[in-house]
Parts: sequence; structure tokens; C-alpha cells
Amino acid sequence: MSLTLRARIPALLSQRSVQIGLAIGALVAAAAPFLPLARIPGFESALLCTWVLALLGGVLGLAAGRTEAARAREARFRRTTSARCVLGAWSSALLPGLLLLGAWVGWTALRASWSSPCSPTLGLSWYLVLPLPTLALATASGLVIGLLAPRAWHAGLAYALLLVVSLANTLTPLWRGPQIFAYDHFFGHLPGPIYDELFRIEPRLWIFRLLTLAWTAGALGLAVLLRRRWPTARDGSALPALGLCVLALLAVHWGRTHRTDLGLEQSTASVEARLGGLIEGEHCRLAYPREMPEDEARRLLLQCERRMAELGDFFGVDPGRAHVFLHRSASEKARLVGAAGTQFAKPWLGQVHVDRRGFPHPVLDHELAHVVAGRLGRRPFAVPARLLGLLPLPGLIEGAAVAADWPGGSLTVHEEARALRALGLAPDLPRILGPAGFWSQPAARAYTYAGSFLRWLVETRGPGPFASLYRDGDFEAAYGAPLRALVRQWEAFLDREPLSPELLAMAEERLRRPSIFGQACAREVAVLRNDAAAARAAGDHRRAAELYARVVELAPHDGGALLGLASARLDADDPEGVWELAALSDSSDDRSAWIRGQLWTLAGDAMAEVGDLERARQAYERAAALPQEPASARALVARLEAAGDPDLARAVLPYLRRGRAADLLAVREILDARSDWAIGWYLVGRRHHQDDRHEDAVRDLRRALDAGLPGVIEREARTLLGLSLAWLGDSRGCETLEALAEEGPEGARLQAAKLTSLCRGLGALER
Repeated sequence: MSLTLRARIPALLSQRSVQIGLAIGALVAAAAPFLPLARIPGFESALLCTWVLALLGGVLGLAAGRTEAARAREARFRRTTSARCVLGAWSSALLPGLLLLGAWVGWTALRASWSSPCSPTLGLSWYLVLPLPTLALATASGLVIGLLAPRAWHAGLAYALLLVVSLANTLTPLWRGPQIFAYDHFFGHLPGPIYDELFRIEPRLWIFRLLTLAWTAGALGLAVLLRRRWPTARDGSALPALGLCVLALLAVHWGRTHRTDLGLEQSTASVEARLGGLIEGEHCRLAYPREMPEDEARRLLLQCERRMAELGDFFGVDPGRAHVFLHRSASEKARLVGAAGTQFAKPWLGQVHVDRRGFPHPVLDHELAHVVAGRLGRRPFAVPARLLGLLPLPGLIEGAAVAADWPGGSLTVHEEARALRALGLAPDLPRILGPAGFWSQPAARAYTYAGSFLRWLVETRGPGPFASLYRDGDFEAAYGAPLRALVRQWEAFLDREPLSPELLAMAEERLRRPSIFGQACAREVAVLRNDAAAARAAGDHRRAAELYARVVELAPHDGGALLGLASARLDADDPEGVWELAALSDSSDDRSAWIRGQLWTLAGDAMAEVGDLERARQAYERAAALPQEPASARALVARLEAAGDPDLARAVLPYLRRGRAADLLAVREILDARSDWAIGWYLVGRRHHQDDRHEDAVRDLRRALDAGLPGVIEREARTLLGLSLAWLGDSRGCETLEALAEEGPEGARLQAAKLTSLCRGLGALER
């Protein structure tokens, strides 16, 4: 007789292991919507569900397999085909898992719809591609093991071993190669680092999940062959089951053979081959895009060589060698190694992965610091860690890189840390220096606070104790004082640091942004931002404005989204809409002074577009009264000058708005008639510098400086002049940069000092 599904499921549910597994799964499903990022249907919720079903599916499959093996020994259950018996047993295991999956999705979507403004349906496709194939494979694999193993504990141990082998196979490429994404048939998919907020289902994930189903089909074919050990009255040839196994193996073999081409796995050699260019020095090996000019590659190699030597001095170690991969773009980096917006290093391999961002590269120094600091770290990851080196301390890892890089800019790291205290945003430093607390904080706050503290330790106590700290993560052993006592001394130092209201306002916007864990709809916001950018690129500015408006609704704290909305309205010929946004921002306590300044600048551009230069000037003046970063301040000075002269406005404002080389032709035409127009010469000279036309850049930047530039622009013009002279092999370039390193705010001096350290080498390269 045939055992129906209606009879199989009650028998399955009566087993204690199944009851315990379902109870645990139900508890996790009930709790999932209360966890960060898993509160709404989407990637995190689906991934957690996948992990649960990888275990529960195995329990269900094992129970169904052992039950089927027991029944197959009884003559009364031998009156049907082995294939029907196997499909019946598999279906009985699959159905409870499907019910749990449905309940999980429904409960998460229901709670999202009543407790958050997020879309309850946007992330539903993740459940199709992550937990569903896992459930199919887990139940089929458990069924095979249940048919083979005579005892429950044998079966459970075998399934656990299968999961361990699968996970080890998945993690090996992460350990040995450049990638930080993972594909596992049981545990699903990790696209990359958590800081990459935009996670989307890519075609290669669908291909991988088809391979998961191929494994499932092969397991079911094997189960039929195993079931035939107990003959039935209607079993025919074994060829269909054997053929299914062979086809499944062929599909799996094809996927394994083409895993690099499919993007499922990468090696150092495969990524180097995709990039195509290679250049080496004493401390650095640089893989770069083959089409990139060799001079640009040589400059980046110089930056790497100089920084490696300086970082070795900072940490008091031989810097060793770094293998730097310069990817063409963030999207290429995401395809090859699994990180779009995140630059990263693998210290145990000496690898750094960054995308192309000009020279000097703004992030390269930070990532190189991880590699050099790895000379002090603990195995296996060459970082500070606990539990035999298996539990990294991210606060120490990232804080050390910030302390060693010590970037300049509008504010120093110490000034930003002081701003955190002034704004009431300072995190609990001992907590973020522990194993888990770092990720609970927004990146800007955690990196800044940890970096400032560790830099202070090195500056006041030298590199020796820091080396001990980085190995063991024990502050008291390294410095002879408890961590909290050291923190109190450092915070007292910060509180003595001067911080002007202007600097505080510039820091506020960056530091107030919450972490991904503190955003209600982080993944949806990332998708909307991406879609809005795509709409703008396609020229659909009204659609872009609608999408940005939705982002502002979901994330009112996000000043960048508000600027995107204003820009989209400007492109959509809605100047009054831009003006309205700027005016509303003045009455909102949620908007930082910096954001208000940027909005008024856009409002001025909007008025200039329609020829209302009087209102444009008013908007620019309002923007100038608010704190501005140096780049924005320079552009604003040029805008204000242009707003007072219709001829200049027609030439300058379109170029400042869009940055197109074609718009610069109008600037050149005015210079023919107004040879004393300093800002015009600066704009042309700056463009020459960006285009690597350094002789022309030197000529026009000197004209600009001789004609008399405003102070906020003069420093930038001198910096560009110094770099262009250096690239031409003229020693006066280094002298110019050295002078700038002695002038101005500390952050600007730091920037100039870093450029000075590269200057002599640049001249040698160009010669």
C-alpha cells in the first residue's frame, strides 16, 4: 500500500526531535522582527531564516529518512515504487519547513506594516532565493543520511559534519583569496561588508541557487537508489534515478569549473588578470586597470611606497610588503571581491582593495595601515583578537588605522572627537574597543573616537606599549593603568582642545548620521538612493525627485537625501521647489548648519538658471553666512562674484553647477577680454591640473595668483601649483607645499604635510 502524505506528516510531527526543532524555529521566527535590520522583510531576515532552516530542514529530513527506512523493512509498505516513497518522505519533511517559512514571512511583513514606515514587500524576493533552496537541499540531504544511518545520533552527527564541510568549503576562498563575499548551499549568501547598505539579488546568486537545486535533485536521486535496497512490487529500472544523479553531478561540476567566470569565487590571480596592469616596488605590488596611464600607476605606487615606510616608523616595525588592488570602480570591486562602497584590507594576506579615486588616493593610507599593523597582530588574522585569535577587536583594528593614517582636512581627528563630546554624541569608548560594541555605533563616530584615543596614546606614551596592546588587546598590561582611567585622561585632553562654532557645525552633519543598525529602513533607503541616482543619470529628474522625497520621508536625518532632492528638482526645472526646500530647512532643528548652507547654494543655482540673479545673490549670501567646508567655500566665492555680473554668471555658474569641460569654453572667452580675472584663471588652471596638463596648469595658476585671489581660493591654487611644479620636476613645487604645511588650520597643515612627503618622489618620477 502507498503511505499518503496525510499519514506521513502526523507520524513525522510525533517525533521529539522534530517537535524540538519546530519549537526552536518558531521562537526564532517570533523574535526575528525585534532584531536590528531583521525587523522588516529583506536580506537580514531572510538570511536568519536560512540559517534556521538549514538546521531544521536537516532535522526534518533525518526524521523522514529514518522513518522511511523503518517502514521499508515491513512488507506491507512495499507495494509502491521507491521513487514515490522517496518523494512522499521528502514532501512530508518539506511541508512543515514551508509552513514555518510562510509564518516567518507573514509575521515579519505584518509587524513591519504596523510598526514602521518601511515597505513590507520590497524585500520578499530574498526569501525565494535564500531560505527556500536551502530548505529543499537540507531536507533532501537529511533524507539521504536518514536512509543510511541506523541510529539517530549517527544520523545527526553525519548531518552536522556535512554542514561543517560545506561551511569550510565556503570559507576557504575568503581565507586564502581576495573575496569577502560568500556563497554556501546550506547557509545562503553574504554579499559583502555590513557598511555596504545596498544589497541586491544579482544574476549570479540565482545561478548559484539553481546549482543548489541541482544538488537537491542529486540527493533525491541517491535517496531513490538507497530506497531500492528494500525491493518493492513496482520498482522498475534504476536508470532514471541514476540518470538524475549523473545530470545533477554534471551541473554541479559545470558550476564548480566555471565558478570564477560566474563570479562565485575569485583568487588573487583571477583578480589580477581582470585588472590587467601590474607594477612593483620595494614594499608594494600594485595591480591596476590595464587601460590606466602608466604615469598614474607609478604615482600611486610612489604613494604606497612612501606610506609603507612611514607606517613602519609609526608602528615601530618592518612594514613588509602590501599587495594593492586598484579596481576600476566601486561596481567592479563589488563584482570581483564583494565590496562596493567599502575599501578594505586583509592583513593576513597583506592585501588592500580600493577603487580608483585619483592621486593622492584618499583611502589608501588607511588600508595600508591595516597591513603594516598586521605585523603586530595575532594569528590567524594578524589583528588584535581574543579566544586564540578568533574573536577580533574591531575598535582596536580600525582605531589603529585611523591613528596611523591621521588624515587632515577641514578638521583633524582630535577636533572631530572633541565635536562628538560637544554634540553629546560621544560613544562609550571602552565598549567600542571590545569585541561587539564597535558595530553598534555609526562608523564616523566609532572610527573617529577610537582613532583619536589611540593616536593620543602613541603621542604621549610612544610606540612600544602600543605594540604590546595591539598584540594582546590588554590596556592595563600595556600601559599599567585600567582602560577607563586612560580614557578619562584622554577626554580631559580633548576638552582642552579649542573648537570654533564653525568647525563644530561642519562636523555635525557627518557625525549625527545613525549607524545602519539605528536606521529603520536602511536597505530600502539604499535601494531608493540607487534608483534615484539611476533616474538622474537617465535624465528622468522628476522620477529622481520622487524617489529622493521618499528617502527623506523614511530617513529625515539624512541630509544627503535632502540635497539629492534639491538637485533633482533643480534638474527638473523646479526652481521654486528648490527655494522652498532651502527656506524650510532654516526653520527645522533637524537640519545642520552645513546642510542649510548647501541647500541655499542650490537655491542660488536654481535662481541663476532662470536668470533671477538678484535672488541668486541673496541665496548665495545666506549660504556664505553658514559654515562651509573649504571646497564648498571656494565655489561659493566664485558664485557670489558671478552673481554680480551677468556676463560672468553666464560663463561661470553652469560650469560650477555641472563641471563639464564644454562649459569652461565660456570662461576662456571671457578671459580673452578680461585678462585680470583671477578666479577665471584659477578655474582654467585647476582644470588643466586635473587633466594632467601641468605646464598649462602652472602658467594659468600663476596668472590667477598674480591677479589676486580671495584667501579661501588662494591656498588651493598654491597647492595645485606646487603639485604641478613637482610633477614637472621643479623643486619650487616642494618648497610651495612645505610653506603651506606651516600655514593655516591644523587640518590643512596636515594635508599639506602629506603632500610634501610625496613631492620629491613625484619630481623624480616625472623626470
